[in-house]
Amino acid sequence: IDSYMIKLFVLAGRNIKDSVRTNHINNETYKLFQRIRIEILTNSEKDFSTEELCRMSSMSKSQFYKYYKMFFDTSPRAEVINARFDRVVQLLADKSISVKQAALMSGFKNIPYFTRHFKRRYGDTPGRYFK
Repeated sequence: IDSYMIKLFVLAGRNIKDSVRTNHINNETYKLFQRIRIEILTNSEKDFSTEELCRMSSMSKSQFYKYYKMFFDTSPRAEVINARFDRVVQLLADKSISVKQAALMSGFKNIPYFTRHFKRRYGDTPGRYFK
């Protein structure tokens, strides 16, 4: 029983050390990903390539996507699209900007793509939605 108890305490001690080390790594990684996410959300009109995001994090593509999904429960691409739609809605609240201008200013390069996805998301075309 003594040897089993010693083995149990040794294993428990190792797990605690590994846990502390992993939490530190995840904490630093999380801070890095928060900075990347802020960059994505504040510059949604910019085209962020997968290579650029991986370079910002110094990770491979699979690692980057795994951590992003784990930390924020979404993909970077979905995050960019959501931020762009939020920006479009904000711009179109100002009646002096056309739908096309708002879409282009928000980072959408393909207007038919934008209109199709806007309708899917909001249930109507952008022009009718804001009338």
